[in-house]
Amino acid sequence: MFAHLLDRDRGGALGIEVADAGAPERRYLGDTLVLESVHRTGDAAVTVTDFLAVAGDGDQAGPLAPRHLLVRVVRATGGTADVRIGIDARPGYARETARWRPDGDGTWVHEEPRL
Repeated sequence: MFAHLLDRDRGGALGIEVADAGAPERRYLGDTLVLESVHRTGDAAVTVTDFLAVAGDGDQAGPLAPRHLLVRVVRATGGTADVRIGIDARPGYARETARWRPDGDGTWVHEEPRL
């Protein structure tokens, strides 16, 4: 779906751009695989947190089983910033085409094939 790092020609991406920000400061939170990126402008900060969702102890998939769900949380953590988010989803390792439709409440949802 979002394999641009592995294949720049066929891999999809979910990009985040913060206007007037330099290169983000990146770090892993503690001893985890949770990546935090802070984009700073002259008077604002935007924090992006990325992690792979896993099943909890009570789920049938077992403890800490991957759900193949990348979660990306974007938060304004200081001031006001212009943020642009671009989605280039390429499901099935780019063998399928993602189709989107407006959901009527300002959001967009995907149609089959499932992402």
